[in-house]
Amino acid sequence: MANSETKHSLLLSDSTIDDSMLQKIYADNYHKTQNFIITNSGTVDEAKDIYQEAFLVLWQKLRSGELDFRDSNRVNAFLYRVARNKWIDHLRSKEFNSKSYLDESSYDTLEAPDFETDKEWESKVTRVAVWIQKLKPDCRKLLTGFYFNRMSMRTLAQQFEIDEASVRNKKYRCMERLKQLAFDKL
Repeated sequence: MANSETKHSLLLSDSTIDDSMLQKIYADNYHKTQNFIITNSGTVDEAKDIYQEAFLVLWQKLRSGELDFRDSNRVNAFLYRVARNKWIDHLRSKEFNSKSYLDESSYDTLEAPDFETDKEWESKVTRVAVWIQKLKPDCRKLLTGFYFNRMSMRTLAQQFEIDEASVRNKKYRCMERLKQLAFDKL
């Protein structure tokens, strides 16, 4: 291909949009956008919808004359950036965050276990209690406060007289130690 073809103009001399060039841009950029959306909690159908919306923005900008790209790399970057931003907006939306990923009918088929008569459950609880007792006192206090007494990070931070980020880090380290005790005993 000639150099003039690689750096093409999307707008013809009479200011009409070259449809074949738009089709090429659409085809060349779709898979990159689809891969981004799928790897970031999306589906193929969502990728198609977002890409079409982004492409429509590009087409409208070109048609209105707001964009006059002469370099295909800049057009590709603009299209990807619009699609990416639209996907990020979608991820932040209430609609996305309120989706239930469990089938509501599955609740009917689940039976609550009878923990009082389940010997296996009692055995597990006893083992966890033994492991917790082997932790340092501050880890015991932190984990029981958070998991059993349902205390907030803020409350725990006040009790330990440290900031919330430090409490989170400490809780993480204590959980890792508890897991290590559990796996050593299994």
